[in-house]
Amino acid sequence: VGRIANSYNYASRLSPGDIIGPGSPLLTGANVDRYLAFAYEGGSGGDFVGGETGFIGIQVVTGTDVNYGWIEVSVNADNSSGEIIRYAIETEVNTAIAAGAIPEPNSLACLAVGAAGLLGWRKRRKEA
Repeated sequence: VGRIANSYNYASRLSPGDIIGPGSPLLTGANVDRYLAFAYEGGSGGDFVGGETGFIGIQVVTGTDVNYGWIEVSVNADNSSGEIIRYAIETEVNTAIAAGAIPEPNSLACLAVGAAGLLGWRKRRKEA
């Protein structure tokens, strides 16, 4: 999710629970600025100035499929560096995700794990 300020296209700082998905304004193209925040003479720019922690909305495009996700980042107080704290990508194509939410595991994976557990339980029961 982005916004334009001072001729730069910055990543917007999202709050926990903000929705990222189809219809969300996302950063696109080559005009994306590489800074989350920066200090310049007489001020600073970007949504992550002064040690802010927040979320950035992202999209991953594979062919015609689009998956949405978020990255939690922290920028230090003087805007000189930062770190990625955690991230998540929704596995269901074209499905929105809330910033900070952990996507549910794929239903097929849950079914496979459950089936394996059931088979193991039946085998142990039969041997007893």
